Amino acid sequence: MPLPSTNVTPTAAQVGYGAAFSVGTGLPGAYVYTQIAEVKDIKPSGFTVGEEDVTTLGSPSATREFVPTLVEGGTVEISGNYIADTTQTQLETLAKARTIFPFQFAFPLSTSKNVTRSGLCFITKLAPGADIVADKAPAFNCTMRITGVETEVIA
Repeated sequence: MPLPSTNVTPTAAQVGYGAAFSVGTGLPGAYVYTQIAEVKDIKPSGFTVGEEDVTTLGSPSATREFVPTLVEGGTVEISGNYIADTTQTQLETLAKARTIFPFQFAFPLSTSKNVTRSGLCFITKLAPGADIVADKAPAFNCTMRITGVETEVIA
């Protein structure tokens, strides 16, 4: 069996260094985004498409039939070093007011491309000052539910 070719192009993939998560204010189409300080991780869950079982007593070959239903935007989790910066403390204000707000996060895709995802969300869980231990910086964890359409721009 021949060995795989070693005459290939090096990867263009990049690490997540330089990624940012931001919260928006203002009117639709004119949002002003403020980056949340000291974010270490951004974890989007991805979207799902619901399904409905539409099997009938006469479905072909006695097999189940399904149709796609609604798209669910999923969640975004962020975590980082908790320094009680105003960009971090605003998350508690948004959570307690049960506010739906614009978000965006951007990350490098390659040496020449970046991805920006944006949409609307609300906070479902917030732990400021979480994970306080002797040999680690205090952390914050925040989970947000995406509501409506999330857009992605690759540029």
